[in-house]
Amino acid sequence: MQQESEFVSRVEFEELKAELVELKLSRLERGARLLRTYKRMFLALIYCFVAIPLALHAFTIPNTFVAGNPTVAADVNANFTAIANSLTAMEGKSWRLVSEIDVGAGTGAITFTGLNGNADKTYMIFARIVNSSGVDSSYYSNPNNDLSTNYGYQHITVAGFAAPTTGNTGANNSPGLYTCYAVAGSYCEYSATIYAVTGAPRVMIAQNAQSVTLGNVPQLLYASSAWGDSSTNISSMTVNGNAGSIGAGSHFELWARR
Repeated sequence: MQQESEFVSRVEFEELKAELVELKLSRLERGARLLRTYKRMFLALIYCFVAIPLALHAFTIPNTFVAGNPTVAADVNANFTAIANSLTAMEGKSWRLVSEIDVGAGTGAITFTGLNGNADKTYMIFARIVNSSGVDSSYYSNPNNDLSTNYGYQHITVAGFAAPTTGNTGANNSPGLYTCYAVAGSYCEYSATIYAVTGAPRVMIAQNAQSVTLGNVPQLLYASSAWGDSSTNISSMTVNGNAGSIGAGSHFELWARR
C-alpha cells in the first residue's frame, strides 16, 4: 500500500510539474510551439494548393519551399497569385450557360440577347420545341434576327428504315439557319453549334430528332447551314417558327465559351 501510494504521489507530482511549466510559458513561446505543432498541416495545405493544380494544369510557380526552412508570407502569396491567374486562364476556356428560356405560352419566336460573337467565338444551343399549334412548322435560327434569305444549307435525313435522303437549298434562298421540324402535336429536340466570329460565313451545325411523339422518332436530321453575312457581329440569336408553334413546355439553352 505504501509503494502504491508513493507511486501515485509521484505521478501526481509530475503532472503538477508539467502544469507549472505550461503556466510559465510566454505567449511567444506558446505561439512558436503551436506553429511547430501545425507545421505539417501547413505544408499539406501548401501541397493541396500547389501540387494538385500543377498536376491538373501545367504552370510555373515562382517559389519552391523546402522542409525545415522558414517561409516568407510574400512568397506564399506570390504562389497563390500564380495559381489564381492559372485558374482564371482555365476558366476563360470553359463553357457557360449564359441564357435559358422556358416558354410558358405559345409564341412564334424566342430570342437570346446580349451576345458578342467576336468575344465569345462559339455558341452551343440545346432545345426542346413543343409544337402545340395546329400547323406543322420548320424552325430556323436567325443571327440578329436577320429575316432575309441570306442563308443556305445542306442536310441528311433518316426516316424509318429507308435510305438517308439529302437536300441542298443552295445559297441565299433559305429563311435562316436550319434548326428542326415538328408536325402539329409533336416536338423536336436539337443541339447546334455556331462559330460566331466575323470574317467568314457563320456556319451552324445542327443534329435533331424531328416530329417526335411518345415512343416514336420519325426522323433524324443532320444539317449544316451558313449565314451569308460575314461582317456583322452577332449580338442576338432568334429562333423562329410559325405563329404559336413554340408552345408551352419548350425549353432553350444557349452556352458560350467564356
